[in-house]
Amino acid sequence: TQSTWGHSECLFFFERILPGLGMVGPSMLFLTWNVLAHKHTHHNKAAHLQLRNESPEQCRQRHLQIVATINELQPDVAALQEVDTAFLPADWNGAQPLPCGAHLQGYTALRSYGTGSDEGTALLVRTSTVEIEAGPLIVPPSRETGRKSATVAFVRLANHSRVLAVASVHLKWGSYEASVELLRQTLGPILRHPSTQPMPVVLAGDFNCSPARAGSGPGGLLKEIETLLCGNAGLRRVELPEAVQATALDGNFACRPGHVIDHIYKTDDVQVTEIPRLGRLPGCCEGETFSKDYDGRGPYGCDLADGSDHRWIAVRLAF
Repeated sequence: TQSTWGHSECLFFFERILPGLGMVGPSMLFLTWNVLAHKHTHHNKAAHLQLRNESPEQCRQRHLQIVATINELQPDVAALQEVDTAFLPADWNGAQPLPCGAHLQGYTALRSYGTGSDEGTALLVRTSTVEIEAGPLIVPPSRETGRKSATVAFVRLANHSRVLAVASVHLKWGSYEASVELLRQTLGPILRHPSTQPMPVVLAGDFNCSPARAGSGPGGLLKEIETLLCGNAGLRRVELPEAVQATALDGNFACRPGHVIDHIYKTDDVQVTEIPRLGRLPGCCEGETFSKDYDGRGPYGCDLADGSDHRWIAVRLAF
């Protein structure tokens, strides 16, 4: 079983055994990433040494790193959170450069900013490998969802007929009611889709809560949410390598073991064919240990990582 195998044994099973048994269908590289909205950088002004938000040049440098990472990874679908118009303008169509001056090569964007909000969620779809059947279906920020949003689309891989539902979500920290409402509105159009066969679903994003026992504060919230996701939509969390100590820094850019708040959920008919990969996190060294020399400045310090206070998570999925 995976619990007794090392990563090399698991990878051998995923890449060599499953294809030989004919158990792997068409696959796609799926990525989820909270890219840190410019408006929220006032929470960390001590890190970027500005009076309020990061400076325009600091913002541009972060966005250049984020775009370079996406272009290098080339995910077929990327679920992004805290996407704002400073990074991805509402009228961006894939042809022109982004405000930072870089190009996202070969992508179209589906996004939700919502009325009165200048940040939200987005799906980047790689046009050479993925076709959009329908979307975006938007869950806009509202009082009921804790001012958080979700973006849903129905897609299919090029030259394949089976439709897959993909969603990018951002849940409200510490609010079970708002989180449940956002997920209810997100899952609604997926469950109502007039498909003639069971539809594979991948739902990912910043859940703002970590795996923990129920009733243990924000961590226990995930236990309750997972009961909802599994019971209503058959969604189960993609397990990250056991060595992963954190997927994000906390509110003041401190490294906190156990702060695993970014997740990917999928239905059972979606298979994980590779061990998930994760991006770099400021202050987190190779081997998933926290550096004693970390300067506490997140993406503005000597360890720039990939331009955000969250790690990206990439996984190859077959369905």
